[in-house]
Amino acid sequence: MPKIVDVQEKKQEIYKSATQVFLDKGYNNTTLLDIAKLCKMGRSTIYQYFKNKEEIFFEVSISFFSELVSNLDSIMLEEGISSTEKIKKMLSIFIFDSKADSQRFFQLAKVLMFLKENNSVFENKFKFFYLSVQDMFFQIVESGIYNNEIQKCDAESMSIAIFGLAQSIILHTYVDTSRDNQKYFDSICLMIDGIKFKEAL
Repeated sequence: MPKIVDVQEKKQEIYKSATQVFLDKGYNNTTLLDIAKLCKMGRSTIYQYFKNKEEIFFEVSISFFSELVSNLDSIMLEEGISSTEKIKKMLSIFIFDSKADSQRFFQLAKVLMFLKENNSVFENKFKFFYLSVQDMFFQIVESGIYNNEIQKCDAESMSIAIFGLAQSIILHTYVDTSRDNQKYFDSICLMIDGIKFKEAL
């Protein structure tokens, strides 16, 4: 009796292996043969699940950003902590978790510039994730202002500024891997504390 293949499981196996190849060799230098070797399967088998290298990269990218959004979303839903503490916890993901993932993030960012002109589905999906993260910061800031946890300010511009800080964190962890991230985080916490609501004297 022939073995029943779980298509989704096999696709995940392929794009997980592909992630490592993309990181090691870069998108342009990676071939389907490279991915097939790491997966220990023939190139023709890869074609049964993906049309080309770009489609595999699309899956790798979506997986990365989906995980990021999921982690941030779980912090948003936490109860019993203030808005500023939520912002700190969200930024800690970019500071500590992104240290390991910063190379992966920049591989994605570089290829995005190429795929932008060639794959509108990828571009739209990326924009969706990008705006989702930005909106999370906006919702927390807006909620913080409403609950007198954050000083009155323009919630949109404040959230964009904080999101910009998150993106700069990824850049710094990519450029300087020797950075003491705990000191970096402590400094950012001081900045976030600066937007806390202050009772009138």
